[in-house]
Amino acid sequence: MDRRTTPRFNIDGVGSLRGKTGDRRQETGDGRRYPVSFAYPLLSETKMKIETEIPLIDEILGDSDHGYRNHVYRMVNFCFAQGEFDAEEKEKIVIAGCFHDLGIWSADTWDYLPPSIDLANRYLERTSREDWRDEISTMIDLHHRIRRCEDGSLVEIFRRGDLVDFSLGLFKCGIRRDFIRAVKLEFPNAGFHRQLATHACRWTVRHPLNPVPVLKW
Repeated sequence: MDRRTTPRFNIDGVGSLRGKTGDRRQETGDGRRYPVSFAYPLLSETKMKIETEIPLIDEILGDSDHGYRNHVYRMVNFCFAQGEFDAEEKEKIVIAGCFHDLGIWSADTWDYLPPSIDLANRYLERTSREDWRDEISTMIDLHHRIRRCEDGSLVEIFRRGDLVDFSLGLFKCGIRRDFIRAVKLEFPNAGFHRQLATHACRWTVRHPLNPVPVLKW
């Protein structure tokens, strides 16, 4: 993507997600009460429901028509489809999902994990979630790790969710084929993988000995 056309993200203006919800709670059909912005019942009760509302990524990207938005929606859905998560775990997945690749565009770099983590940490500080920094930083830092992470951890759930979307569904990680297809239809690619290829090619020309700096063993 040409630097002149790189979208401007609302990074410093974001941080009001918790402020907007405050202590307000919303009851769901299971009788539990969740923060309004994350009022999800457990997935055991809505196993194949597609999540279509992620206010944070919409706040970050604004009205820009950006393929990253749909990538976030797809990979968050692929994370949620792997098991049962409480409201806090889902919120962590959403936050990590919104920021995990953002450094590609905010810093115009293919070595994007450090700037993506920095943006996530700034958001967590502004929303008084500093105690989540280590876990969410690790989720972002290892989401392209080749080896498996600890089974059942959010780090591994997140790695697998991104792998499903990055591979265009070639790796399914135990998620049903029809659900993957439905999510992809709901949130089309919108040029996201083409954008990745463009950035990767530009980086490789300049750094031929380190073509994929985000891969972790």
